[in-house]
Amino acid sequence: MATRPRSVRLQPLWVEPLSDWTVAQVRGALLEHEGGKFRTSSRLADAMGRDADVAGALATRTRALASRSALPFRVEASDQGDGRKREAARRRMEELWWYSVPEDVTAALMRDAILMGVAVGYLQWEAIGSEWVPRVRWLPTHGLSWERYALDGGGEGWVYTTGDGKRERVTPGDGRWLLHLPGGERSWMTGAVRTCGLPWLMRSLTYRDWVRYCEKHGLPILAIDEPHWAGDDVEGTDGSASTLADTFYSQFATLPSESVLRQPQGQTKDEGGWASRWLEPVSDTWETFKALIERCKGDIHQGLLGRDAASGPRGGDGELATERVRVEYLASDAEGLTTTLRDQVWRPWALYAYDDADVAGWGRWNTRPPPDLKMRAETLDKLGDAAGKLAKLGVDLRPVFEEFGVSATEIPSGEELREAEAAPDAPAAPAEPEPEDDGEEAAAA
Repeated sequence: MATRPRSVRLQPLWVEPLSDWTVAQVRGALLEHEGGKFRTSSRLADAMGRDADVAGALATRTRALASRSALPFRVEASDQGDGRKREAARRRMEELWWYSVPEDVTAALMRDAILMGVAVGYLQWEAIGSEWVPRVRWLPTHGLSWERYALDGGGEGWVYTTGDGKRERVTPGDGRWLLHLPGGERSWMTGAVRTCGLPWLMRSLTYRDWVRYCEKHGLPILAIDEPHWAGDDVEGTDGSASTLADTFYSQFATLPSESVLRQPQGQTKDEGGWASRWLEPVSDTWETFKALIERCKGDIHQGLLGRDAASGPRGGDGELATERVRVEYLASDAEGLTTTLRDQVWRPWALYAYDDADVAGWGRWNTRPPPDLKMRAETLDKLGDAAGKLAKLGVDLRPVFEEFGVSATEIPSGEELREAEAAPDAPAAPAEPEPEDDGEEAAAA
């Protein structure tokens, strides 16, 4: 029996998030990210995750694999090792899967893998009766970096700086660490933070400017034309002296407008007089804000879901209503995650539990989109219309119908249909004579 991997608890590294980002800060964060330093880019990813559109797109993409009820899931037995151990390991993995890899941990790993291009965690071994099972714990990517280090004789690789300041070498597959690299050796270069960081920032800044525009131009401005002599003192009804302009202005100040513009008119008492009008924006500047926001939103959805917001889910013609993520994106996510979990979680577990790491099974999600019943019905209707034409050409209809998932056991071949059409009609049976009316004969007698 193999020795159980050492169970540890790592203190995560947390950093204060940034709220107000500038273009220079985003570019600096992305430059550090490309160099394998993730402390700043992970803060950028956290800020992006607080955006409603980004959070919604991430939830759409991660929920499929992070929820045990979203997609059909099974554990497939390994094709290596002893047959009895393989089946026993498969059954036990199905029982332990969501305990060892909880839904919230799966969602966190997928979120980091999508945004950062890399996700990190560690295995905490827990006793269930006499059995030791792994339980994955997620770690934030703030402390992760790819660098040349002086640990363990030097070299190049992954290092995690814990919350207490310790620097530890990350060695995935040792029963202690989990490192998800869906994009290969330099997986962090595939993170959506690189493609969506600037569109997210531009969208945020445009929203801010649009709010300022609405604050300034959303309500009309009351313009008051006042003559030059409006500043002369006049005596009010209470005996106090005030300017005529102040008296006039105070009346308009109570109107439902937050902005009042006073404009002098004329040079003498005979020139100009009192007047008022509402000033409203005459340009369509707000459409520029809207167009830029929609463009940035489309870029974000394109980077996270493989489709922009404008081409969202539709039903019927050619696109499944439930297909919110490109099928290839979802299949790639599932394949990458199950490979990482098998190699770094279940193989160490199988080595301890069955003394053979090769008997560890594979988690499989069914990522095929559900059938579109309307489209299927239309296809079958068109297929039925085409069957007669194909039969006349001598085409065997069995493989054609089988290709479309139609049972073809009772469908005749094209040759049989042609022979049936060419067969002469059977002669009609002679008509039987009508029986005589017994009532009339009895009357005649």
